[in-house]
Amino acid sequence: MIRVTGLRLMKAGRAICALEALEIAAGERLLVGGANGSGKTSLLRILAGLEPQFEGQALGLPERRARVLVHQAPYLFRGDVAGNVALGLRARRLARDEQERRVEELLRAFDLGDLARRSVTRLSGGERRRVALARALVLDPELLLLDEPLADLDVAGRTALEHVLAARPALTVVTASPVAMPAFLAARAIRLG
Repeated sequence: MIRVTGLRLMKAGRAICALEALEIAAGERLLVGGANGSGKTSLLRILAGLEPQFEGQALGLPERRARVLVHQAPYLFRGDVAGNVALGLRARRLARDEQERRVEELLRAFDLGDLARRSVTRLSGGERRRVALARALVLDPELLLLDEPLADLDVAGRTALEHVLAARPALTVVTASPVAMPAFLAARAIRLG
């Protein structure tokens, strides 16, 4: 169980994220809604460990390597699709055969198998989003933080994400979006601002 209390993130003398209390159960699918500028992305960054200078507490978070944030505009690294998906596994020095098995599984799940050797510079917006999601999920995180994850995804991409998450019922997913999300991403919703 993640417990957030008295959270306030200040930038230039202004609170850009404020939240009195929030509990997130293990395996929960939570939507953080609110208008632009209400602090949704900032909350995800705090939960990811990328904003250490905040007031209040965020307790019960998994260790840093078990948390993954997929940004609203995800960055892909130079190279091909498979190399981008394998990046975190290489950093963790997993055995090569295990890396290949996991990457192949996620490429297949996100219908990216035929694009494995394609340069990321030649991908559409939806393909880039699927690569970023695969790169996050290949790490088997305990906490997945998604900033507007359905942007650029077509019906097939959304269906693939739904199936991948359904196969990981213990995974806690926190999604930030100003619009409603489907139930597989938002069993419960809160609003900021």
